[in-house]
Amino acid sequence: MDKKHVGERIDCWINEVDLPQRVNLKPIRRFDDLYPKDEAEREAYWDFVHWYRSQEFQALMSIPKPPEQDFWMFEHDDSISFPYSSIDYQRLHPFNRFAYKLRKIYERVEDLALLHSCISEEEGKANITKRFNKLVNEEFRNKAVMLLENYRRCPHLINKQKLFVRIASLDSRIQRCKSTWLKYAGRD
Repeated sequence: MDKKHVGERIDCWINEVDLPQRVNLKPIRRFDDLYPKDEAEREAYWDFVHWYRSQEFQALMSIPKPPEQDFWMFEHDDSISFPYSSIDYQRLHPFNRFAYKLRKIYERVEDLALLHSCISEEEGKANITKRFNKLVNEEFRNKAVMLLENYRRCPHLINKQKLFVRIASLDSRIQRCKSTWLKYAGRD
């Protein structure tokens, strides 16, 4: 066999799909022909995209700014006062953390009592009662018992008047929780 016959025979074996692509062909990309080719249309397209994305910040963009700046510059001025962060505000309106904590405990007791009154199953009522007792014990009763035990162990080291005032205040808080419980949960 000569070279011509061998070449023809080999050409019929080669599948056209297996041949390499031509060099000047480009693969089709996902974003091909997405953007306009004309410069004016491309500029209009990007203006529209900018407008659409800035709609979320339209209220913020409506605030006037100096034309030569593209962002706000903060200039410190002693006459400007920020009321909640200033020392004057904190001095005139102190935040009492203990009173806030007590208010939240009383709110929690009221929520538990209302929940207890709404539940019809005995097991659920028992669970809510346990949660109420645990809350009152952890916040008030255990502290009063500990103070009393410390006084019984070493009465000579503790100021008796201050101790009884503290125990009385804890007892009044327990009584307030109990009255709230009876008011909203009922006498089941």
